Amino acid sequence: MEFDFKYDGGGFAKGGTGTLSVDGKAVDTKHIEHTTPVNFQWDESFDVDVDTRTPVTRNRVLHDTSFRFTGKIEDGSERTAQ
Repeated sequence: MEFDFKYDGGGFAKGGTGTLSVDGKAVDTKHIEHTTPVNFQWDESFDVDVDTRTPVTRNRVLHDTSFRFTGKIEDGSERTAQ
């Protein structure tokens, strides 16, 4: 899986176009109007079913790194037009 982002430029927090590819094939492209005006932590990762890096809470008792997401991630095709 790969996410490619083409920044519109022109200063902080401006938009751009993002393309999500799976196995080298683009599956969706969207324009994002605004981006984050600052950098994220350098050692943070992008995880889908488990967070392997920085915990949301500083309370180590509540943060169990063995927790796995067991729900369903939908791709949007299940949504019906309203």
